[in-house]
Amino acid sequence: MKHVSLLGQSARRFAARALPAAAFALVLASPAAAQPLAQAGGLESTAPENLRCPGRPGPRDGFHFEAEWQNVATYSGGPYEVALDHSCNLFVANKSSNQIFKYNADGQQVAVWTMAAREAYTDGISAVAVAPDGTLYVADAPMGVVRKLSPSGQELGTWKSCDCPNKPGWMVNPVSVAVDGTGNNVYVLDRAVDTVTRYSPDGKIQKVFGSQGTGPGQFDVPNALSLDRQGNVYVADWGNNRIQKFSPDGATLGQFGVNGNGPGQIHLPTGVTVDLDGNMYVSDSDNWRVMKLAPDGTPVDQFPACASAGDCGMLAGSDLGQFFSSTGIVVDAQGNLYVADTGNDRVERRVVIEVANPPAAGADATGD
Repeated sequence: MKHVSLLGQSARRFAARALPAAAFALVLASPAAAQPLAQAGGLESTAPENLRCPGRPGPRDGFHFEAEWQNVATYSGGPYEVALDHSCNLFVANKSSNQIFKYNADGQQVAVWTMAAREAYTDGISAVAVAPDGTLYVADAPMGVVRKLSPSGQELGTWKSCDCPNKPGWMVNPVSVAVDGTGNNVYVLDRAVDTVTRYSPDGKIQKVFGSQGTGPGQFDVPNALSLDRQGNVYVADWGNNRIQKFSPDGATLGQFGVNGNGPGQIHLPTGVTVDLDGNMYVSDSDNWRVMKLAPDGTPVDQFPACASAGDCGMLAGSDLGQFFSSTGIVVDAQGNLYVADTGNDRVERRVVIEVANPPAAGADATGD
């Protein structure tokens, strides 16, 4: 399959209508940890909504969990970003159709909202985030604004750029947005001006950090941001082939990854999310994979698995658990993953399912 970079893909034009949610396909089972991650109770007040989605209860007696890739929904144009709320509703920002789709925890589509009209052949929205009260924040990169919506999709306000190039409040291409668990801090990543801006819910600027460059705290066409349970900010620094970590006030706390396709290496990351234990999941788009990194950046796992030792870059694929230019990614409190598989026009998820335990040694099929 021909290689398509993020920038090349942005030129692709898709049809504007999304298909209904697809029936789940259950294949590609693989063992999961015996115990899921800690549940959402007792979280810090700063923990974002995705880490308050507890995942699936269980397993029941006589069963265990295994992880499985499933198809959530298929579209006539590529989805770009995904978000979860504390009830495990999934929100999908579809750039090509300029819509937000909402699915309940069972994968059923329950709402769809079309964003403000624009000229033909102009890309649509790029990202969505959910506040604790259900308020939605939408990064509308082509229009250079952030839209604030009610839980029912009604537009409540629009945050626009000031007429102040290179000053706080200058907004050109807001590509990603995140909200902490208090609902009081809304982070907006601007890909064109290489900054993260923290806003209050009423749109007042609280903090700005970042600049163009290759040093710590600098960015080169950053593509996505997310928050951990302490409210720290993680940025997929696309052009610098790394993930950067910041305090809520923008102090540089670390950077992870170097250019390449080996374990723990990254080439043009387009998304990042952080689980309850501080592990990072990275949409390593030009290596056609999702990587799991420990809090210190040590490689833990990747999907799909390495083809051979020392060569962990994948070819693009369309089977479940494979990707073609994946972008947005989000993890819940149980460690279930949701991935915007943009080039394959779908959203995939890797979730736990209950599987019956094998009979005890020496027992027959009835357990006697």
